[in-house]
Amino acid sequence: MTSAVALPPTEQVRTSKAAIAASVVGVFICLLDTNIVNVALPDIQRALGGGISASQWIVSLYVLALAALIVPAGILGDLRDIRVLYGVGGAVFGLGSLACTLAASSGTHGTAMIFVGRAVQGVGAALILPLSLAMIFVFAEPAARTKLIALWSAVGGLSTAVGPLVGGLIVQHIGWTWIFLINLPVVAVLVALLLRTPAPGGRRREALPSPVSVAAFAVSTFALTLALIQGPSWGWADVRVLAMFGLTLVGTVVFVAGEAGSKRPLVPVTLRREREFRSSLLTGFVSGFAVFSLFFFLSYYLQYGAGLSPTATGLHYLPMSAMLVVFAGAGRKVGERIGQAATIGVGMLICGIGLTLLWVMLADSRPGALATIVPTVVLGIGVGLSFPATSAQAFAHTSGDDYGTAASILTMTRQLGTSVGIGVLSLIMTRSVGQHLTADAVRDGLRWIGLAGAVATTLIALVNLRAAARNASNPESESE
Repeated sequence: MTSAVALPPTEQVRTSKAAIAASVVGVFICLLDTNIVNVALPDIQRALGGGISASQWIVSLYVLALAALIVPAGILGDLRDIRVLYGVGGAVFGLGSLACTLAASSGTHGTAMIFVGRAVQGVGAALILPLSLAMIFVFAEPAARTKLIALWSAVGGLSTAVGPLVGGLIVQHIGWTWIFLINLPVVAVLVALLLRTPAPGGRRREALPSPVSVAAFAVSTFALTLALIQGPSWGWADVRVLAMFGLTLVGTVVFVAGEAGSKRPLVPVTLRREREFRSSLLTGFVSGFAVFSLFFFLSYYLQYGAGLSPTATGLHYLPMSAMLVVFAGAGRKVGERIGQAATIGVGMLICGIGLTLLWVMLADSRPGALATIVPTVVLGIGVGLSFPATSAQAFAHTSGDDYGTAASILTMTRQLGTSVGIGVLSLIMTRSVGQHLTADAVRDGLRWIGLAGAVATTLIALVNLRAAARNASNPESESE
């Protein structure tokens, strides 16, 4: 066995309960909102008009703002008082939520208002999501961090899973505007907690990275995300999609060239040299690609293939949510015994088993909703083990002035993996479903999506298990 990867040392700090509570509240509201909106889209479309295209942009504008700004936001968190930046993120998210609520009473301008609101929400989320993780490292004692990472991961996973249920209940019994309105008191609680948080100690990043690198990185992630989101509807050979891929390539070349000779790189040299950090990014990408993107298609199957209501679809996720919460806590202890790489390897291998079960159990011509419960429960176990371990691994050797940067890069990688997964898996679903949206076609599409995910998660599991074996035989090889 190998010892657990040590979390980074820092200056003497006492855990701030207010800061940790703010961290958990922030990740909960952002991820809950991401999933709660999907359930409300049909009602929003009926109220505001605009058709399916408008519904797509309600989702896309949030994701695009998040993808483009998440890494610059994390860097700002290292340069300035993280409490202030986190509070600004909460306030911006609240303003976006208010704009979305007001869209219902904006008459013919309702669609434009909700577009603006969703983009503003994405800007706020770009500050909240990475900094919520960084807050744990800034305001918690080193000995408490693994436990708090597990808590943060469990809350994030729980909010993702219960989003459809909460959204279904709100839309069905109160009205779609309340999915945005409920964010306002939560944001108020977040700000109140930050006001009780002491000033952060320790080092801060000394200078802003090259503006060219920051701009090139933001443009590349924006263009790639837009191409992946709109590819299925615009067509992958459409000139707009090809132009976005071309812009991604140009931006990437500019970014790499700028980083190579920069004295102020966006990604610090110390992070680039750490094997654990690079490995966590690869795992985060595959998790987004194979697991988190699947939930979009699974909800699609449960409603259109199995005929469940939005509320029943949300209830379907509860067993998985329970396993995720339980095993996120257990994963902390497992990581302390066998190491983070081994824990990630085991967790991703379990995810692969769950996805394989999905492929097998949906082979029945009349599987119903029950055929997906067992696979998703297994997925909950795997994600519960691997998600917090991946976060801990990313911060294994991160210094205090790079916490925000490391958290933002990891979060962006997971988000990018999810976007790539949705784009690639959309091709699989479209090829199976074609022009006829039948229960059998949706089931077949989900089966092949599960198989693709099983292959990806099994491969990344083997990579991590090999790294764990290497670390066990040569502990000094854990970083380069």
